[in-house]
Amino acid sequence: MYRLYILVTVIFTIWNKDECVALTVAEHTRQQIKEAGAAIRRSDMSPSYLRIAHLGHPIGRGIVAGKDFSPGDFITYYHGKYCVKEPVIDEYTFKLSWGSKNIWIDSSQDDGSYGRLLNDEWRYPNAIARLIFADGRPHIAFFAHRFITTGQEIRYNYNNDGDFPWRQASKVQTNFLCMRRTWLSLLETTFMPVCKIDKED
Repeated sequence: MYRLYILVTVIFTIWNKDECVALTVAEHTRQQIKEAGAAIRRSDMSPSYLRIAHLGHPIGRGIVAGKDFSPGDFITYYHGKYCVKEPVIDEYTFKLSWGSKNIWIDSSQDDGSYGRLLNDEWRYPNAIARLIFADGRPHIAFFAHRFITTGQEIRYNYNNDGDFPWRQASKVQTNFLCMRRTWLSLLETTFMPVCKIDKED
């Protein structure tokens, strides 16, 4: 009977600890959503903690972290002109599915914003794009998917099914390498959940 009491006490303690961790993650998520909304409202499209890096041919420019980020941290947002029709030039266009209609954020004009310069990484991205709402309007904000250290380039997955030219050369890599990256990603993000962003408070 004494052993059963100890077992129940240990299980309750672990369950209670998990609940506290979940609460902390939820609080962090809410805080980061608020930070994203505040950045959008003040049009902070080129924050001082990021910098543009020239990465050479064929990549060109990219965005590098000027500070460390933890999983779930807000990075920046995608700034541009809202269109209800698909723009002719879609190189710097972000498509949003909102309700029953599609909206495009056209960032083809170089306005100094950093979100448009984030490069693609479909295998092992360190950032994710999420739909958030600020003042009732949909926006795309970028959050850290895993730990990002100062000086590291920030990349997200443009589209899981995208058939982009720069991805073709990498398809010859071995399955072992893909599997190794998958396990690394799993280990780095399992105990630090990614914040799920849907709507503002």
